[in-house]
Amino acid sequence: MSMGVFIEPLFGREEPVGIAFVCYSRKDAQDVKNIIETNFISQGVPYFLDEKDIIGGEKSIEKIEKALEEASCSVIVLSPNSIKSEWVWFETGVLVGKGKHVIPFLIKVDNTGDFIKDLPDFIRRYKIVRDVDGLIEAVQRYVFEFGKLFDDMQLNKKVMATLKQAKVTITMNCPYDYINILKSGYLLVRFGREDVLERPANVMLLQEGKIINKAVFAKKTAYDEKEKIMKVEHLLPVHKELGVKYKLFVDVSDLSKIDDVISILKDNGFQNVSKSGSAEKQRIYFLIPSKGNNIVRSPDGLADNYLYPI
Repeated sequence: MSMGVFIEPLFGREEPVGIAFVCYSRKDAQDVKNIIETNFISQGVPYFLDEKDIIGGEKSIEKIEKALEEASCSVIVLSPNSIKSEWVWFETGVLVGKGKHVIPFLIKVDNTGDFIKDLPDFIRRYKIVRDVDGLIEAVQRYVFEFGKLFDDMQLNKKVMATLKQAKVTITMNCPYDYINILKSGYLLVRFGREDVLERPANVMLLQEGKIINKAVFAKKTAYDEKEKIMKVEHLLPVHKELGVKYKLFVDVSDLSKIDDVISILKDNGFQNVSKSGSAEKQRIYFLIPSKGNNIVRSPDGLADNYLYPI
């Protein structure tokens, strides 16, 4: 049994994982176009706006329903006009009911205190955004996979601009039954190797390198029944100056199978296969062995994998 690892650098802007649904009053159409649409276009944020996305002759309700389903978040434009719009509150109610992330955005309001006080209780439970920069930062966290990695919004915005991507595809022999109990991912340890971070070009690079330790799950898993091979694709963020350190893992839903999964991983040639010592008792970490490939290394012995800047 043996595993295969294929790494493909992906260049350009990060691919979005969803869209932002813009919910507004038609009376605010020009303001929405000037304030929101212009900035979403410049930042590469995919969004749904009925005026833009529904053309003459199309079935409006069906198009809107599809967009509501696909949206990863919604921008609720709050204004003196929108709070009187039944359609705005209907769309908002649908989005909340579907569990979508809701971002209230305030425009054209002079006395914000009184205005917010009169909003429905369910909308006041969300943090209301009052400036475009804050709106873009909030939307990026939901529309882009890597926008969720940072708690510091300003740092999140800066670091996202420095990221490239790599698609890491792992294939390994595995019984078919196991595909239903395994969930693959990687722990993003941080950006940058120790030897790089000990002598950073500037303090900001040091900060960018050290703050991350987050689990990200695989983008796609498939199984070839004839060959008995499981194929897992990971989308990995790579800092263009620092690279990235990461550790692969699988979560095992059936705890009685953990020892069997460890044996499968070892038989496939993975190294440092070990159970998580933290709260995730079902998690098993493992590393890709270094075989001279100049893009995959474990510079700290068998602690983590490292992907060089691409």
